Amino acid sequence: DNTLGSAIRDYDDNDISGGYININYYYNEILSYTLNDISEKVSLIVLIHEFLHILGIIDTNSEYYIDPTDDNYPTIVNDGDNTNNVWVGSNAIAGYKEILEANSYSIQDISYVILEDDGGSGTQNAHFEEEEAVLTVDGIAAPRIPSEIMTGYLGLYTYITPMTTGILEDMGYNIEYDIDDPSSNIVTTGDNLNL
Repeated sequence: DNTLGSAIRDYDDNDISGGYININYYYNEILSYTLNDISEKVSLIVLIHEFLHILGIIDTNSEYYIDPTDDNYPTIVNDGDNTNNVWVGSNAIAGYKEILEANSYSIQDISYVILEDDGGSGTQNAHFEEEEAVLTVDGIAAPRIPSEIMTGYLGLYTYITPMTTGILEDMGYNIEYDIDDPSSNIVTTGDNLNL
């Protein structure tokens, strides 16, 4: 089994109440990966990713989760093969724009975070889009962030970005940033961010 991990979220009256995480430790000593440009065990990166799912990323019951049946869905979202769902929370969008701007991309007319449309039920609509080179929303180019921790596939380089903290803030979590170094664990650029 090449699945690195999975999470099952529990609900109580539509509120997240906990969950379960499964980690495949087989790859822990075999693979060498980085988190925010620091070498880490695969199992730690997967554990963080799955824990973020338990916290609610990406909660399809959220008011910020928009699919094509919603009246607020943009006219056209296209990655070349399927129609993607989108996230419209202001904090996740602000985090996405922060990454784009830090990497010299235009943020003009960016109004959505595009969600993954491939990979089956454990990946599709539960992660940020990462695979498609060209994404457009109403004709506006939307670069993907393929090494963001909340994409559906782990790569050699993984980053915790303002998209992740932004989506948590959209869901009502308070993020306490280090006052002396607010970006100490949250990054907008990296040696291998690869937009």
